[in-house]
Amino acid sequence: MRSPAKNSDTSYRSHAVVPEFNRTITAESLGERNVRDTLLGRRDLVNLRDQWPRVAYIDGHGTLRHHVFDYCAKYANGFVEAVAVKPLSRVDRPDGRGSPSLREIIRLINVQLEIRRYAHHAIILTEADVSNEDARSAHRLRESRRYRDQADMAEAIAVLETLGSRFRLFHLLQGAADVWRREMAVWALIDDGMILAAEPGEIIDRSWLKIPTN
Repeated sequence: MRSPAKNSDTSYRSHAVVPEFNRTITAESLGERNVRDTLLGRRDLVNLRDQWPRVAYIDGHGTLRHHVFDYCAKYANGFVEAVAVKPLSRVDRPDGRGSPSLREIIRLINVQLEIRRYAHHAIILTEADVSNEDARSAHRLRESRRYRDQADMAEAIAVLETLGSRFRLFHLLQGAADVWRREMAVWALIDDGMILAAEPGEIIDRSWLKIPTN
């Protein structure tokens, strides 16, 4: 496992304490932070490790090299994927030290099957795959699980039953004695699939939501 780089103009260290996995998970960049937080928001995530695994591969010149993945995620169905995070503009750019581009590295690792010692496959995630908005929504979902309260959810459902099939989030907050608790309850209902986003983008107080149809 390699140590994260110290803060600089292009990278920084962000730490997330994850009690359910009994560890602190580090991010070295905004992109890594967004990927980490979005993965942590998934209900089917059962384990997440950072700066692991370190995987060997042979490059196009026959040289043995190694790549350390930013994250390794395991899901409830048993599937495990190693995740490399990079800005989209740098995915196809060699690092200048003789190694291939990240896209070529991941291709070689998957083809040579060394990754199977640790995960089912390796992937690249960029800002085109995981956005700031995705990370913020995932944070709210995770927060709602921490503060989940059945009485608060029952109050939110009672308000929900007075609305039509399409409404804005702030409609569910009206009349709440504690707006923050009501908002956590609404996010818990979103997490349960009882409420869906009616339009793409980050869910904020003005967002349109809807009741799922069978």
